[in-house]
Amino acid sequence: MSGGALPLRVLEFRLLVYLARRAGTPASVEEILEALFESRGHRAGGRDHSRAPAMAISRLRQKLGAASHHLVTVPGFGFTLDPNPTHDK
Repeated sequence: MSGGALPLRVLEFRLLVYLARRAGTPASVEEILEALFESRGHRAGGRDHSRAPAMAISRLRQKLGAASHHLVTVPGFGFTLDPNPTHDK
């Protein structure tokens, strides 16, 4: 998409806002879970949500298209939003 609105799910939107607020600073999966699910914990409702950040990142990358390279996976840790990726076009 170029310049238009993105049809984001609530979790995708919250994750994007969270990463944008700390752009350039990696967030662990645990930090993301705590931020997204607040005090409910990442096992809310008896479900394990530990894969939720990775799944939301995957969906965001698809929706962001060419801008998806701003979402960076930090192997073994979590994710970050890089406002100035080295391979920016």
